[in-house]
Amino acid sequence: MSVENRKRIHTIDASQSCLSSVINNSETLFTEKKENQETCIYDVTSELPEFIPNGMIESMTTNLRNLTGYKKGKIPIDVIDIAKQLGYKVFEFDFSNNNISGVIDKEEKSITINKSQSYKRKLFTIAHEIGHLCLGHKAVVDYRLFTSNYDREEYQANLFASMLIMPKEEVAKAWRKHKNLEKLSDKFEVSKSAVAIRLLNLGLLEDDY
Repeated sequence: MSVENRKRIHTIDASQSCLSSVINNSETLFTEKKENQETCIYDVTSELPEFIPNGMIESMTTNLRNLTGYKKGKIPIDVIDIAKQLGYKVFEFDFSNNNISGVIDKEEKSITINKSQSYKRKLFTIAHEIGHLCLGHKAVVDYRLFTSNYDREEYQANLFASMLIMPKEEVAKAWRKHKNLEKLSDKFEVSKSAVAIRLLNLGLLEDDY
């Protein structure tokens, strides 16, 4: 798949980014450069348990939003801007296999998403690929349809994407105000099912809603 055949959604010179993404062997996730020194913002070592606790992933997404200029109440989250601040380009592509949802290439520093997806699905896929990057996963290709290969890394990347796009305080506030999945879906630019899962995980929604 050549770069020339893809439609670039957003690009930036990585040297312009205020962040450095140093994911090699999951030793350090995010660093902030200040006065020519790197200060560790969030550290994950090779001793990280195979199944990362939900609370740790929540903290990671909060740190990432804050480091990339998120201001409280500013919704929806701009996941393309987050990708560019991590030094990644985002492309759309007509995959011959329409079940492919997205691809992350760490060497090329690019995220490529399926052009045929809905707008909301595209944004979630970008956030999902950012999750793979930040969690130090080796996964490269993600499929639209879950199979027997749906494993912990996929679960965690989905959880990361949900938490990144839907900050828990904003979700709770919006749910108290609207009590309507469709309104929250439009507000956060995610599917209704994604909203429902996030609400369930936060204990804000009954299973039989």
